[in-house]
Amino acid sequence: MNVLRRSTLVFSSAWWPIILSVCFGMLLLGARFVKPSTFRGVGGSGREKGVFAEIWFAWVAVPVLTISWLWLSQPSVAVTCLLFMAWGDGITGLVRWRIYGRAVKGLWGSLVMLGSCIIISWAFIEPLWIGIIGSIVAVITEWAFGDIGIFKWGDDNWAIPVFSAATILELMKLTGNL
Repeated sequence: MNVLRRSTLVFSSAWWPIILSVCFGMLLLGARFVKPSTFRGVGGSGREKGVFAEIWFAWVAVPVLTISWLWLSQPSVAVTCLLFMAWGDGITGLVRWRIYGRAVKGLWGSLVMLGSCIIISWAFIEPLWIGIIGSIVAVITEWAFGDIGIFKWGDDNWAIPVFSAATILELMKLTGNL
């Protein structure tokens, strides 16, 4: 087993990350209504009023942690899929603005996201090929959801962790790794 897989979890139980996710989501929701222009993503990014992207990300950690960690005893899957969103989608945004200068779903951002998700998978998921498939699902989900995606009604901030976790957990189950 990779040393990273054994030593990177800060918490020994899912309860503190779940509680912190709920509290952080409530804090972001409060900021949205009290002083929305203060933080990018809760009103300061020029997005529509009904977009709650960063709030969704904080709150999607609750079902991902509950199912992956508490119910199925797979904390590495929960951490991996949340990092797909936090780092993978975050780096996509940086590449998007650096290369394209606007909100567009482009090839370069997706390739960089895929690379970062595969590195995250290497650190946490065994066998690696399951993590690579989860990484591909995360990139496809990023393309498909959100204000510039195919499914405008959805938000990639909740969809990436949910769909990648479901994929990884199902593949682990099918291959006897769960």
